[in-house]
Amino acid sequence: MKISKRKLKIAEKRGLILNNEYKSVINLTVENSDSFFSKVYMKEPIITSEVSDVICNDKFAIRWSGGVHINIVSKENLDATTCKNAINEYFKSKYINTYRKHKVAYLVALMFLVLGVITFGLLFALSNSINLGLWEEVIDVVAWVFVWEACDIFVIQGIIDRQEHIIYRNLSKASVSIIEQNVASDKK
Repeated sequence: MKISKRKLKIAEKRGLILNNEYKSVINLTVENSDSFFSKVYMKEPIITSEVSDVICNDKFAIRWSGGVHINIVSKENLDATTCKNAINEYFKSKYINTYRKHKVAYLVALMFLVLGVITFGLLFALSNSINLGLWEEVIDVVAWVFVWEACDIFVIQGIIDRQEHIIYRNLSKASVSIIEQNVASDKK
């Protein structure tokens, strides 16, 4: 993957570690596999939420457009494929769940927008035919609330949604390598 010089300068300025494939590198130390793998899972092992929180700490690294590589430093003999699948499956399920949640939110926002437009149309039609008095202001406020909620979900919540999608997509495709920590070197 080719990364622009501007992005490389930004990465260097922020202290981002990049590997030879220009993927951001996250170094993760695992004391034992019991704290790494969840005890409850459906088909294949997944990581614990605590491990997920640690991985998600570096927001700039996990949003890097070149992808993510996770180095797991461990004293135990961990299988790289199992760890990669556990990390990828955990974040893939998070990605799918947030995608579904955001899809429903966007449908609700569209519904609010349609209700707001209908309410404005109703206000326009009624105010031209009869004198509504105070009710004209009430209907106007209701219409603006519908439109504001739609804008809030589409624009403001949309920014947060896109960031979550980038994070979970990158982590669901992350490459993983295991670095075995030599126990003898720890005693020095």
